[in-house]
Amino acid sequence: MINTQTSAKTILVTGATGNIGRALLTELAEHGEVRVRAATRNATFAGLPEEIEPFQADLQHADSLRSAVEGATALLAPDARN
Repeated sequence: MINTQTSAKTILVTGATGNIGRALLTELAEHGEVRVRAATRNATFAGLPEEIEPFQADLQHADSLRSAVEGATALLAPDARN
């Protein structure tokens, strides 16, 4: 469950290394008023900017997603399909 009661806003972006996800991360990071967490299958090699919190997660594995959304106030899934 996404927590909406905290003062610090954390946005989780899935598909962080894709074209849309990468552009979204850049925009959010430049905004600077929120923490940005990027869900990616391989956080070590994602090549994310320093201000982005990498988080290793796989959309095919519910347990990794539960951990990724913990503490997040919003979830953006730019490449989500039915």
